[in-house]
Amino acid sequence: MQSPHTKSIVNKLSGLMPPGTTYAANGLMIRRSRGRTGVAAVVAAAALVASHAPADAATIAFWSGNGTTTSSAGSHTGTLENGAGYGAGQFGQQAFSLVSSGSQYVAVPDSPAWDFGTSPFTIAMYVNFSSINTNPFTQGGNALIGRSEGGGTTNKWFFSYLSDGSLGFALGSSGAATAFFTSPSTAVLSTGTWNLLAVTRSGSTYTFYSNGASLGTASNSDAYPAIAGALTIGQIGESLGYLNGRMQNVAIFDTAMTASEIAAAVPEPSTWAMALAGLACGGWMMRRRNSAGGPRRSSLS
Repeated sequence: MQSPHTKSIVNKLSGLMPPGTTYAANGLMIRRSRGRTGVAAVVAAAALVASHAPADAATIAFWSGNGTTTSSAGSHTGTLENGAGYGAGQFGQQAFSLVSSGSQYVAVPDSPAWDFGTSPFTIAMYVNFSSINTNPFTQGGNALIGRSEGGGTTNKWFFSYLSDGSLGFALGSSGAATAFFTSPSTAVLSTGTWNLLAVTRSGSTYTFYSNGASLGTASNSDAYPAIAGALTIGQIGESLGYLNGRMQNVAIFDTAMTASEIAAAVPEPSTWAMALAGLACGGWMMRRRNSAGGPRRSSLS
């Protein structure tokens, strides 16, 4: 089953491909009926998009930040809070901009989709820090995403980058002390650069990733409580740990992915830019040739 995100890619591709062609790669099928013309640029772009499309069955939510707060999977539309907006992303795309006042974030309404219980998951996103605060983990660090019912011993979870280069995850249940666990290894990041950060959970094992490299694992077997509160991108949900920077392709999946799977499922914005450029070029070439009544040759079997 294809996610809404991949369906939109399929629709774009099929609209530019000539009638009568079929292309399939990595489970992605694109077809148009009648005619036989094919263009290599479209095939190359199709292959690129197909090989980097988010994992369909596993996608819970995927916020690109490219001028919209709506997830391309599921019905999850957020709001820009306290002056948050869109800023320069990579390769001509936009990103969530959370850089002005130290209180900006994206709030997504509460959903059972991220009441994980004991189920596996992957959370990943691209982040470009404008500055990196030195807040302790207990105060949110540089919060990437989270949910919380409030301060103290309330139901909560959040994922953060800490100033020593480690990644941290916190999990709390009402009436019990919040568990804070961090990656054993560190990867100190520079401001002004894009970085892919991720955490996965499988059973009681949490694995942390920075730019495709594992920072090690931590263990916690606590089940996730049902939390009555918004999902917050750029703070922990308690008005703490505000991120100062930009974010793109914020994703939640219902499986524990490997580093290579994360890189494929949360494509770098450059991937989409290259693919769409190829599609536009291929479509223009086909339409020009067809309108001129030129010869037709099939490049696809």
